[in-house]
Amino acid sequence: DRVLLLLLTVSLCMNLGQAVLARRNTLATATYTGKGVRPDSAPSKGQEIVFLHLHGLDGQSHDVALNPGNLPTVIYVFSPSCRWCKLNETNINKLAIQLHGRYRFIGISESSIGLVSYVGDTKPPFPIFYANGGDVETQIDISVTPRTLVFSRSGKFVEGWNGAYIGQTREALSSFFRVDLQ
Repeated sequence: DRVLLLLLTVSLCMNLGQAVLARRNTLATATYTGKGVRPDSAPSKGQEIVFLHLHGLDGQSHDVALNPGNLPTVIYVFSPSCRWCKLNETNINKLAIQLHGRYRFIGISESSIGLVSYVGDTKPPFPIFYANGGDVETQIDISVTPRTLVFSRSGKFVEGWNGAYIGQTREALSSFFRVDLQ
């Protein structure tokens, strides 16, 4: 009886462990599919956003125009505490440098906590702002980090990707921007 009970307990634990791992893998790949932004997340393709109300590192308010007319805009949404964002620092900086003069880059942190230190340590090659509530969160959905969004010269949403620049996401970004992110 004890041997049977022990075997049943071990079997149950193994089945639960497999179920937990399968669920964790599903959740881990759900956000980082590399197939663009989630269909239910803002903004929608073609949606025009004239400006975003953001805050600079000094805490001052800024209305950042997404339709400056001269260059399309890439918005990079990140968080200083996000490990995927940390892993992606080299790639986003590489992308911004390769596309300098063809696209304007803006970094938006979903949090101001630790942001000044983060920017001081990483020295991104583009201006950094943070969202402080308001309409930004509904306009571009900053709940997913890292997130890369492209807007046309007129401020219309063109394309976006969720997750770090690995696998399919790196391939999709490289293809879209015609750059090498290896």
